[in-house]
Amino acid sequence: MLLNIGESDSNLKHTRSCYHRNETGYDLWEEVDGSSFFTINAQHRALVEGSALAAKIGQTCTYCDSQAPQVLCFLQSFWNPTGNYMMANINENNGRTGKDANIILASIQTFDPSAGCDATTYQP
Repeated sequence: MLLNIGESDSNLKHTRSCYHRNETGYDLWEEVDGSSFFTINAQHRALVEGSALAAKIGQTCTYCDSQAPQVLCFLQSFWNPTGNYMMANINENNGRTGKDANIILASIQTFDPSAGCDATTYQP
């Protein structure tokens, strides 16, 4: 059975298309409608791993390669420079502080022990 992860992979394309169209979604608790750090961080990881899987099986995922850096760039939007912390959700208007355990859970979920440690990859 041939695994086609390239340009026709609709799951990976949907991952990016939600972000690209500026669609909001729900956080992992399904309480806040907005842009969730946890959700978008997971989408970024899916694109990165999709690209790695494609390479491992001798294919390419140019879609993953082109979109992952843009999603990573968008993740920078969650930084609150006045409070010096990552906000759990943005693009919402619910009166919350933005402080939530989903930041910690996202870091645990996407931590890659083989990756470098720098601010760009959010690796501790």
